[in-house]
Amino acid sequence: PENDECTGAIEVFDGVTGVTNFNATNSANQPPADQCTFFGSATINNDVWYSYTPTCGGTVTMSFCGAEGGSASFDTKLAVWTGPDCDNLELVACNDDSCGLQSQVTFDAVCGQGYYIQFGAFSAVGSGSGNLSISCDGDPCGDPGIPGDLNGDGIVNAADLNILLAAWGHRQCDRRHQRGRHRERRGPQHPPCELDRLIPREELR
Repeated sequence: PENDECTGAIEVFDGVTGVTNFNATNSANQPPADQCTFFGSATINNDVWYSYTPTCGGTVTMSFCGAEGGSASFDTKLAVWTGPDCDNLELVACNDDSCGLQSQVTFDAVCGQGYYIQFGAFSAVGSGSGNLSISCDGDPCGDPGIPGDLNGDGIVNAADLNILLAAWGHRQCDRRHQRGRHRERRGPQHPPCELDRLIPREELR
């Protein structure tokens, strides 16, 4: 299959996606033995690869368990990696049997960071098809190009609001100071804008 190796990973999204490892071979990329050994084996046999970009900053669950909407026709094994490319991967999570013979992983996802999913069989002869369920629970990731994401971190939240309020305060302060300069011959001048605070609307009249 085209996604037999990491470099051919197929993109998947939140929800349920049909997957298969028919005719797949063992990849050179295999999880470290100290992080993914179950029942004496760390190998994910006949594995295929998928890629995923989180829709939230929070907890991502990837599952073949029926309770999560997933399923599989054979004994699965599942790993999730992250890294800039397939030659520089770091294991994030790995699981063999979470519900019966089916796999499920849960990990903390970071907005803007890509993840690779390695799915295959525990058995050296295991192959079949299944439904991979993916969900993300946390703060939605924003589009760095949208106006609301003022600090460009991929999330629209209180930090962006603080930037907006601070900018509004500086503009109003500058306006007040300028108006004071124009009136200096007719009355007391307004003090220079030295405090980083919001100017109430009634003070601007």
